[in-house]
Amino acid sequence: MILGIDTSSKNCSLALWEGERLLGSFDQVSEDFLHAEILHQEIEKLLLSSNVQFSDLTAVVVGSGPGSYTGLRIGVAAAKGLAMALNIPLYAVSGLEMMLSQSTSHFQGDVLVVMDARRNEVFGAWLNSDGTLTDPEAIIVNEDFVDALSSNPLMVIGENASKLKTLLPAETQFIDTLPSIRMVFQESLKMGDSVDLAYFEPVYVKPFIPTVSKK
Repeated sequence: MILGIDTSSKNCSLALWEGERLLGSFDQVSEDFLHAEILHQEIEKLLLSSNVQFSDLTAVVVGSGPGSYTGLRIGVAAAKGLAMALNIPLYAVSGLEMMLSQSTSHFQGDVLVVMDARRNEVFGAWLNSDGTLTDPEAIIVNEDFVDALSSNPLMVIGENASKLKTLLPAETQFIDTLPSIRMVFQESLKMGDSVDLAYFEPVYVKPFIPTVSKK
């Protein structure tokens, strides 16, 4: 039994598999990022609904980001805790790859997969010709970015992708979607090799800079 956890975005996402067969899943989008309040109780509900005990789990897979710093910490901490307590392997999958795998269209052009990083900035990666993604980077979508685009048609897939509509060419195609851990084992998205529990960190892209409350 494999438990999947992703809290990198507004979507708190869980899935449970027996081998590669999906037994159940949970996805709840919250503008208030309520992941910390609901994550553990929803994990228990998901296991209970499938008559699975924690001791039945053989692996955990977690969304590795990029995305919300706090959201990533919540999911990764839960996944690491379960893997350590049960002495089972931990696997990590990219949230960008999750969103890409939800788009089944065979688009002829450039494809950019993005996570919202507020204002006109995104955490993004480009689709390579072999179907893989480039390393994620922080991208400021402004006139310089638009000027550097190729003449190929462009598709933008991801969280709040259409918020870039006024900044990109009118013919750009947009697919608004959020990462969902249930996409593991679907399309070309696989778990890969397990990660080192002691050293694994999610993909933040940029260092976390705490802010001082104005209250």
